[in-house]
Amino acid sequence: MPPLSPAQPLPEREEEASRLVRRWLKGYAAGMVALTAFDLLRVFALGISTAQPLALDALALATGAAALLLLRRGALKAAVGVFGVGLMVVVALSAALFPDLDLVALLLVPPALVAELLPYYRRGARVAFTLSAFVLQVYVALQLVRHVPLGVVLPEERIIFVLLVALGAGMLLAVLPQYSERLRVRLERLHRSEERFRCLAEAGSLLVWRADARGRIRVEPARWSALTGLAAQPGRVRQAIHPEDLPELRRAWLRTVSTRGSVPFRQEFRLRLADGSWRWVHNRAQAVGEAGGGVREWVGVMMDIEDRKAAEGRLRFLVAASARLAEASDGEDLEGRAVELAAEGLAEGACLEVWAEDGAAPPHVRCAGAHPQALASVLRERAGGRGGGAGPPGDAGEPGYLGDLPYLALPLAVGGRGLGVLHLVRGRPAQAFTPDALELAREFAYRVALALDAAQLRERLEASVQLRDEFLQVAAHELRTPLTPLRLHLASWRRHHPELNVEPLERQVRHLNDLVEAMLDLSRVRGGQLVPHLEPVDLAALVRATAARFLQAEVGGRRSPSEVRLQLPERLQAVSDPGRLGQVLRHLLSNAIKYGEARPVHVRLAAEGPDAVLQVQDEGMGIPPERQARIFEAFERAVPVEHFGGLGLGLYLARETVGALGGSIAVQSEPGRGALFTVRLPLAGPPGVEAGTGAAPPAEQPPAGQPEVV
Repeated sequence: MPPLSPAQPLPEREEEASRLVRRWLKGYAAGMVALTAFDLLRVFALGISTAQPLALDALALATGAAALLLLRRGALKAAVGVFGVGLMVVVALSAALFPDLDLVALLLVPPALVAELLPYYRRGARVAFTLSAFVLQVYVALQLVRHVPLGVVLPEERIIFVLLVALGAGMLLAVLPQYSERLRVRLERLHRSEERFRCLAEAGSLLVWRADARGRIRVEPARWSALTGLAAQPGRVRQAIHPEDLPELRRAWLRTVSTRGSVPFRQEFRLRLADGSWRWVHNRAQAVGEAGGGVREWVGVMMDIEDRKAAEGRLRFLVAASARLAEASDGEDLEGRAVELAAEGLAEGACLEVWAEDGAAPPHVRCAGAHPQALASVLRERAGGRGGGAGPPGDAGEPGYLGDLPYLALPLAVGGRGLGVLHLVRGRPAQAFTPDALELAREFAYRVALALDAAQLRERLEASVQLRDEFLQVAAHELRTPLTPLRLHLASWRRHHPELNVEPLERQVRHLNDLVEAMLDLSRVRGGQLVPHLEPVDLAALVRATAARFLQAEVGGRRSPSEVRLQLPERLQAVSDPGRLGQVLRHLLSNAIKYGEARPVHVRLAAEGPDAVLQVQDEGMGIPPERQARIFEAFERAVPVEHFGGLGLGLYLARETVGALGGSIAVQSEPGRGALFTVRLPLAGPPGVEAGTGAAPPAEQPPAGQPEVV
């Protein structure tokens, strides 16, 4: 019968165990029947008459019969329990009543039966069963010593002794082949498991090593020698470790050993291989514990992480290169940074060839690193054969050789538009461009192309902005010239023809004049000509006057669409530029009335510590959060241009003017709940600017009455 396997399903295991126990119980019953027959023979044939042996025989037979009956009903554990308890009772009574009788029949409980049944019991039952079997076997051994070597046996018992020994020996011989087969299968499984572990460890690592409890490392000599070219001798292992990594590696290992594994051992270091190269490895170890809680040994594995380290190095290079390229101030600086990075991280020599956007001018070339003559010859050949570098070489992007030097030409292009070529050369034939190096160079070239394209776009944008500013400045001056006689003619009509309603015309002229002044202020800001003219000023009076003049000029004789409510102190003295402050307030009031949806506009002024705080708040549509940072830029609006007019310069000029006065401006707003603009200005004036300097528009003077609600 094949041995029981714990991997089998439980019903199949129980059925097989039942068959095994039934066979053993039948053998036991046969032995007991034979023993009873010999006892009866002693009574009737030899005349030895006693009832006690027959009583014990009957008890033993009853035990076996009860166990067989329970087994037939499927109660495997109960059958084994009854059999074990009954056998122990028979043994105890036999030892007490007949100390001289031979109990060789106990050989009917061999160790193999115990081993087969142990998996079906809990730990306590297994321990008790094992101890019982051990006691029985020791008792049988003592009986054999008493009977065989010493010859201490009664004559009438000799026949029974011989028969029982033969019966027990036969049962043992019957079970030994099965037990040996079971042992062979287990050893074979263990060997296969060990082979699988070894293959797995060798496939996923460079080396598997062991260390004793004190941390002394032992490696497999053949594997270590093949890997490092060094003998696996004590003290020689450290020779294969990079000197820079050895101290930290030793400290980490001693710390792990001293703490018995509570501090995990995971270290990365460089290992010298047999060919003399260095390779990054990851070393980790796990403690193998003992029953008492100590450490019996350590098992470690050394993993090859060279590819991971190389990938991390390539990523670090690309990240650093992208940062340095992004920091370039202009195209010239960008080209210099790009060629230096290429010579440092990709090759020993590099040249960057950047083509002109119109294709007519010769390419701009920057070189760095070694082998400039070799690279210059390539560039001369390209210039002579391709009309000044009109396109990339035919083999661009693929590695080749420049003489005996590894060479690589990488085209720089974005969106199908060629920008130039990056030339790389290495110093020795052995340093050819590997697939990983080629991939890194191509990725770097793509980043350089993006940076060049962005730089060219930035230059074109700056040129467009400069052209626009120049146009606005010229247009403002040209428009300002006819406005003066136009205002004079309107004033003359008002005096000589009072019946004419010239107010709409004057309002449009003032609006056009404000646009012209805004364009001129933009030119002053962009040209750095916005210099404040500082003088003592009463901010409260300035705000009252500016608000009144603004509404009078804005709506004339009509009713204002928004009521302006002032909350001001009686006086608030400061050192500032009253003309520029008046412009800031007019821009904020214009913005509040335009977007306030005819609701009240609140203007507040107060002193907070060393600052004056001016707030202008409307109750209109509000500003979306995503546009709040953009409204202070030139030509930006809170809503699309088709809904409201204007150039989109008011808040930009207000921010620049407040900044020139040493202050700040901020906005708080929610859609549908209006906007609050807060201006903070130093009462003592901007630092570093003396009073009485600069030029500014004339300050507004407070009118009579100074109303608090305008």
